[in-house]
Amino acid sequence: AMVVLGLVVFILHWPWLYHDTFFRWGAYIGFHARHEHYAVDFFDHLYYRPPFPIYFPFAMSLFTLPISLIVLGIIGTAYLANLAYQRWRSIQVISDDMQMEALEESDQKVFPWEVLILANLFVPFLIIAMPNTPIFGGTKHWMPAMPFLCICAGLSFDRIRSVLTIPKLSHLLSSIALLAIFVIPSILDTYHYGTRGAMFYNELIGGIPGAEDKRLARNFWGYSTIDALPILNEKAEPKALVFWHKATNLSIHQYQRANLLRKDIQYTGDWTGAYANWGIYHDQREKKNEEVDLWHFYGNPFPYAGVFIDGVQMVGIYRR
Repeated sequence: AMVVLGLVVFILHWPWLYHDTFFRWGAYIGFHARHEHYAVDFFDHLYYRPPFPIYFPFAMSLFTLPISLIVLGIIGTAYLANLAYQRWRSIQVISDDMQMEALEESDQKVFPWEVLILANLFVPFLIIAMPNTPIFGGTKHWMPAMPFLCICAGLSFDRIRSVLTIPKLSHLLSSIALLAIFVIPSILDTYHYGTRGAMFYNELIGGIPGAEDKRLARNFWGYSTIDALPILNEKAEPKALVFWHKATNLSIHQYQRANLLRKDIQYTGDWTGAYANWGIYHDQREKKNEEVDLWHFYGNPFPYAGVFIDGVQMVGIYRR
C-alpha cells in the first residue's frame, strides 16, 4: 500500500510535478544523486569531499538519539532478527515435509514481516554509509529509518513489560512506571534543549560539551538565529544594519512578520560584515573565516553577547 499511496501523496502534494512530470521527476532525483558535498565536521576532521566514513550515520545516531531509544531499539532489532530466522526455519521444515500444493494452502507460508521492518530500518543507514553518497546535512538523511527503530523499541518494551512486573503494583501501574523510566529522560532533554533540538547530543558523548570537545558539528544553517533576536531587539540602535551570517533574508522577514524581531532592524546580505553595525556568527568550523573577518572589521575578537547551551557557544553576537 505504501508503494502506491506514498507515490500518490508525493505527487499530489507537489504541484510543481504536475507539468513535465517525467522530466521534473528526473531533475528531482538527479539533484539529490549529484548533490554538492557540504563540509562535514566529524571527530575533529573536516570532510569536504568523499570518501566519507562508512560509520558516519551509525556514530551520529549513537550520539544524537535518546539512550533509552537506542537500548530498546537494539534489543528489539535483535528480537525481530531472531523471529525472522525462526520463521524462515519453520518454513524450511514445512517445505521439506510437505508437497508444494500443501505448502501453498498452509497458513505457515507467510512472508516474514520482521524482514520488512528490518529492511526499512537498515536501508536508509546503508545508503548514507556508502562512502561516496553526497552528505549535505546531518541525521535528517536517514530519518526514514526512525519509525522502524521506534517499532523495534516498542516491541522490545512490550517484551520487557510482559516479563517484568514491579512488586506490589498492578499490571497497569507497572507498565506506566516502566514507561516513565524510558520516556522521562527524553522529555527532560526536550525541555532543556527546546527549539535547539538540532544541537542535541546524548550522555554517551557527554552532551553538547562532550560533542564540542570531540569536535562534532553543533550548528547548521541559521537555526540558532531565533535565540539572538531578543538581544538585538533590546540593544540594537534604530535602523541597525545586521550581518546575519547563516540566516537568509526570507527568514529575517518572517521573524519580523511574526513580531519576533523589530521592524526597523535591517538585513545587509552575505559577506557584508564590514558594512554592518552588528554581526551574527553561527558556530560552524568550516565558516570560521567569517568569524575572523568580524574580529578584523570590529577590532575585537570577543563577542558582545552570545547564545549558549550548557556553556557551549552556539551563536556569537558581535557589535561594532
